[in-house]
Amino acid sequence: MNSLLKPSPRFFFPRNGTLFSYSTLSPSETRVTVQEIDEQLARWSDETQCPSLMTRLALKKKEYRIGVYQRLGEKALIAELRRDLLYYQQEQERTDSPYLSLIAVFDDVHFESEAAFQRALQRHLSYLMEEKDLRPSADGKAFFFHFEGLPYSVTGMYPGSSNPSRQFYRPALIFNLCEQFEALAQAVPFHPRALSR
Repeated sequence: MNSLLKPSPRFFFPRNGTLFSYSTLSPSETRVTVQEIDEQLARWSDETQCPSLMTRLALKKKEYRIGVYQRLGEKALIAELRRDLLYYQQEQERTDSPYLSLIAVFDDVHFESEAAFQRALQRHLSYLMEEKDLRPSADGKAFFFHFEGLPYSVTGMYPGSSNPSRQFYRPALIFNLCEQFEALAQAVPFHPRALSR
């Protein structure tokens, strides 16, 4: 992978209680909202609704990245997320972090139903895929797909989800490499159901 790859201006990381951008050209509207998102994530991680042990550990250990994007499901707006997912993949491979997660948060879009949100989620992911291999998990709580040759698990959240563990104040997608879940399952074999709710 290209070692010179850089993320978009909408890509942020936590350090010493503050969120920093990898770019000095971050859009002003993102600067306004990203700290609010981080505060919401901090509260969310302390609640029982957090969608998985992986997500909870990523938030607790500050091993996450935040991307703040515009509308979910818009093909014309996919370039920044694609760029940031490539950077996330490069960073995860370099650090071999067991918990590093990319949390993509979108502008507040009011979906008419949970099915409408799911359609937008699947449409958004389809724009990232080189092959149309999107498939749901057995319990329907996540999706799996390949990006740049590696398998990913993606969990979608939005305010109106019928599942409390999938409720978040804005539409969001949590990206993890599947190999991270495999490693975590081996590390906590005594509590397999903690991996996903």
